[in-house]
Amino acid sequence: MKKLSWKGFIAWGIVILTIGFVICFNMQKQKALQTPDKRNVYAMLPLTGEFAQYGKDIQYAMEIYMQQKDLPFSVRYIDSEGNPMKAVTALQQETLNDPSPIVISVFTHVAAALAPVVEQKNGFLFATACVAITTKSHSYQRMSQPAEAIMDVISPFIIKNYKKINIVYTQDDHGLEELESLKRAFKGTSVEVGKEIPVALTTRDVRIEALKLTKENPEAIIVIGRTTQGYINIIKEIKNLGYKGKIIADSGLSNPPILNALGEYANDLILSTMIAEVEMPQPEKVIALKNELARDGKKIYFVLVESLDTLDLIRYTLDHNLPFEQATYENLKTWNGISGNIKFLKNGDYLSSAYTMATIKDGKIVPIEE
Repeated sequence: MKKLSWKGFIAWGIVILTIGFVICFNMQKQKALQTPDKRNVYAMLPLTGEFAQYGKDIQYAMEIYMQQKDLPFSVRYIDSEGNPMKAVTALQQETLNDPSPIVISVFTHVAAALAPVVEQKNGFLFATACVAITTKSHSYQRMSQPAEAIMDVISPFIIKNYKKINIVYTQDDHGLEELESLKRAFKGTSVEVGKEIPVALTTRDVRIEALKLTKENPEAIIVIGRTTQGYINIIKEIKNLGYKGKIIADSGLSNPPILNALGEYANDLILSTMIAEVEMPQPEKVIALKNELARDGKKIYFVLVESLDTLDLIRYTLDHNLPFEQATYENLKTWNGISGNIKFLKNGDYLSSAYTMATIKDGKIVPIEE
């Protein structure tokens, strides 16, 4: 075996010192990012990409909340790009040295990908803008109305007012869950569903779908699912075809980025929406949030409300030294959020009574006149 020269020993020594320095630097960097005596909360937001406006609005609202004194946590914002795989990769990198990360996610498809990863890391996930999580994980709490509850607001209105309808839905968990919920609600009623038209998540040209939906002139067309460009375009195309019936959409329609994209096409649309978003008398905490957001030209909408309720719940959990697990919130039973009373059910389920049917007039969400 060949012996190393003194130069070889020096070279190996430099390599070992360099590796040690890099490891030490990374550990110190991670410690620096963790504020002393405070937990990190990782907010996985779509800060770039198709849904970037949502992420930026949520970040803005969260930063308002974080101005409070004596909070037991700090928030680190991570760009998910609205992409499940990129969200998983980014979270893995950011939580490398965190033994039990607290994570907030946005959108159903992102939560479904993150939930098992967070559980594997002995962490806990709060899922906003999420109608369902199709996973065996039990380390999450949904902070959004489930698909069935959203449809439970829409379906009685449809049953009362219409006989023949068509449905268009996005081809994802969100759209499919809402579709199945509606179909269950219509069983044994006088409502006749003529067509169920799917729209792929990447589809933008929806003229053929719009023609199919309007061909037999149903009394109403229901638009449900993820608020993609196809979701927006289908409403525009239906109106461009001169359709005279009613267009009814789910709660995603109320988001300012969607209303802005629709412009005048939004007028007279009917939707399921959080009561806090409707132009009507509101509780003081809703008024206070609306005024705070209005300073920078922003509007209240359900994704912001869910995110702020989540931060408040995390604060409560840490202040009372409670474990981050589903049983904690199930035992809590109810929570008085910005939008009103929230019920925590079994297996991370969530239920809110703070939704109603409304319509859009001149860009404002207003009560429906019976």
